[in-house]
Parts: sequence; structure tokens; C-alpha cells
Amino acid sequence: MILKLGFLPSEPILGTAAAVIGGVSVFASAFLAARLAGEKGLLHGLVLGTLYAVFYVAISVMLYANMRIVFLVIRSVIFAICSVCGGVMGVNRDEKVRF
Repeated sequence: MILKLGFLPSEPILGTAAAVIGGVSVFASAFLAARLAGEKGLLHGLVLGTLYAVFYVAISVMLYANMRIVFLVIRSVIFAICSVCGGVMGVNRDEKVRF
């Protein structure tokens, strides 16, 4: 949204940075969700990633009418993969041993 409002120059590297930040954020949120649930990390990650991808596509279509479908699909797949990995890693993390 900051790019659309014109606060930053529109460079290709900013779009890539936004995709990386989105992937990291969806990974972290799936990790925390699966960690709190304690089970079914794959399912939690997949649901969270799908919801994120749907919202991302909806907002992108509203803001950028001429955005290519290929970019939307690639980023949506990246978000889904990151969220599934976060969910699986969140469930499989061992508890810390406290003395």
C-alpha cells in the first residue's frame, strides 16, 4: 500500500522485498499458530496460508488492475509453502528443558 500511495519509488527490488516480508510473516504466524495448537501443524499452516493468499489476491486486484496473474499465483504458492513449513516446524519443535 505504501508503494501504491507513492511514498517510496516503485523499483523491482521493493516488490521482491515485499514478497519476502510476506513469506516471512506468514511463516511466523503459522509457526505460532501451530505451536499454540500443539497438533496438526500441516493443516493449520495450510489454512492460514490459504487465507493469507486469498486476502493478498483480493487486495492486489483492487489496488493493481493490470497486475499479471502469473505473479499473483507465484506469490500465493510461495505464501502457502512458507505457511505449511511454519506450521510443521511449529508442531515439531521440542520443548525447552528448564532447570
